Amino acid sequence: KFEKNGYYFNDIIRPLIWGNDNIRTHYKQNIFVASSRPILRNVEETPIIDLLHPDMLQAKMTEVMNGEFGVRFAANSLKNSLTLALKNRFKKLNA
Repeated sequence: KFEKNGYYFNDIIRPLIWGNDNIRTHYKQNIFVASSRPILRNVEETPIIDLLHPDMLQAKMTEVMNGEFGVRFAANSLKNSLTLALKNRFKKLNA
């Protein structure tokens, strides 16, 4: 999607902070740089980390084990996602 809109996905920060315990997990998982030009000469030089951070996996497993995630939560999340998707679709149709 980025390249279609003239941007490059540069995964240059996560490899530097992935194992740093002083940085919150959601930053380690989700941070990247979008730019109008590739930051490195060859975009292929930047490997994209396509993994779930181990700390995030542990947090989700703890939620499951504590009963914080169940069918009701999943159904509610699905409902919210579908509602948002439909709103966005109708916005595009009416634009």
